[in-house]
Amino acid sequence: MTGMQTSSNEEANTPFLLHLLPELVDDFSAMHSRQTKQKAYHVSSSGDAPRLGLRQGNDSIALDQWFSQRAKANLGHVQDLRHQILELQNYGAPLHYVRRARKALNEKVNRAHQLNTLSSRPLEKKLRARKSGQCRALVDIAVNNAQAGCAEQSFGALIAILQTRRAKDKSLASFAEALAQDELRHSQLAWDLHYWYRSQLSHYSLQIVDNELNSALQVLSTSNSDHPFSATDHEELGLPREGERQKLATHFAEAIAPYALAS
Repeated sequence: MTGMQTSSNEEANTPFLLHLLPELVDDFSAMHSRQTKQKAYHVSSSGDAPRLGLRQGNDSIALDQWFSQRAKANLGHVQDLRHQILELQNYGAPLHYVRRARKALNEKVNRAHQLNTLSSRPLEKKLRARKSGQCRALVDIAVNNAQAGCAEQSFGALIAILQTRRAKDKSLASFAEALAQDELRHSQLAWDLHYWYRSQLSHYSLQIVDNELNSALQVLSTSNSDHPFSATDHEELGLPREGERQKLATHFAEAIAPYALAS
């Protein structure tokens, strides 16, 4: 095991997502003449959720499906992050990254339990630590982080910010804001780790990571993770309408591209 690198700098790199993603939502809304609730966006460092008016077993089928979908996604993130923390320690990542990853893990566990409780069809799968298995090559870890964190999770944060402004139900909008705060912090961690991974890799491995990140950004515009929601459901939940998600993904990929190679 490589010795842990210590650093006097406990802070993250410049948290560009905090400013970039809300601006993208504003720009996108203006371009497509869509009325949204404009407000200043602040990210809490605590990760605490606001008090909710949402109840377990909500009558809305679409809302129930959305809770279930988000619970499943968070559960997957929990399993992946547990493994990544062990790998960060194994490769001697700076201690402040490990601490932030552990904090993100606790937030994801709490959020997954909360989402599971709100769904009328809670997941049967327990939040158990999976066997860590053999530590992956650093380039493979970097690729997974770029795909799942820098691309997918960052875009998920963008969708959540849009949802806070479009959701018809105020309680849902408030809950979406709490999710957006989570996703912004966790996505920024993924980008900070992306830069650290790049500093540890060879030129050949860097090309692999950069190509995979670019491919992941392009895939966002062709995938539809909001299935099986109908047009009416999209309106109720505040999600992008049919055709909007692809345009938003393209806008996101173009805006985020300059940050992909920064370090």
